Amino acid sequence: IEPAEHSGIVFNVERLADVLPEVAQHHRDQWDEIERVREELNPNYEYVLNAEKNGRYVLFTARKDGVLIGNTGCYLYDSLHTGKLAAKEDTMYVVPEERKGMMAVRFFKYCEKVLVGFGVKEITVQVKTSNRVYKLWERQGYEFSDRVLSKIFE
Repeated sequence: IEPAEHSGIVFNVERLADVLPEVAQHHRDQWDEIERVREELNPNYEYVLNAEKNGRYVLFTARKDGVLIGNTGCYLYDSLHTGKLAAKEDTMYVVPEERKGMMAVRFFKYCEKVLVGFGVKEITVQVKTSNRVYKLWERQGYEFSDRVLSKIFE
């Protein structure tokens, strides 16, 4: 998979197994920033690494001068409804100081291009109700197809 570069930022696909400490820090930062409902973060990286080994998880990275400034993790699955290959965005994070211009859009366009190259026919993303990020997705052609409700039990 060929990396792409824009304004000194390199978009690429990397193995989570190779960069887990960097990505885990991003996951903690993202959780602290946007999670309002759930308790503490406790990811099952063994599950994700196994999914990666089985070709069912892909990690996209954005790096500036070699430093991780963004990541997107997507699960790949065969839709039980259509039988087609689909992708579900699990995480997308860009460090706050790099959230300017169109960097995040260019990053996800790279992700889309790679996923479509894998044969993906549908991509779903989830957005938190605590922010207006859905507007960014709508501008990229995404439409609301579901509403997801959560109930947390103690």
